[in-house]
Amino acid sequence: MRNKVQFAILFLNVANHKDINENLGRHVGDFLIRKIAGVLQKIVRKTDVVARYSDGDFAILLTNFKDLNKVEMIQQRISKYFEKPVKVNSQTMLVDAKIGIAVYPEDGITDKELLAKAQVQKDTE
Repeated sequence: MRNKVQFAILFLNVANHKDINENLGRHVGDFLIRKIAGVLQKIVRKTDVVARYSDGDFAILLTNFKDLNKVEMIQQRISKYFEKPVKVNSQTMLVDAKIGIAVYPEDGITDKELLAKAQVQKDTE
C-alpha cells in the first residue's frame, strides 16, 4: 500500500500593503514584504516553499504531509504573527493579512485550480 502524500497551497495577502506603500513610501512597503518573507521562511519547514506571488501576496507550498493538522498548525502560526504590531524601521504598524488554503487533490489538481481555490478561500475567511 502506498502512502498518500498530499500538499497544500496557502495564499497569503497583505491587505494593507498598498496603503502602506502610498502613505509611508514604497521603501517601507518593500522592507515590510522582506520582513514577512523572512518570518514565513522561519515558520514553514525546510521542505516547504515560500514565494512572493505578486505585490502584497505570497504563495506557500506545504509538501509531504499526511494529516491536515500540520497545515492548520502552520496557518495558525502565521496568523498569530500578524496579531501583533510589526516594527518596520522606526515605525510600528498593524498588518492586515488574510490566508486561504487549498489541498491537493481535494481542492484541485492543477496549480491554477489550487491557487484559485486558495484565493477564494482567503476572501471567505
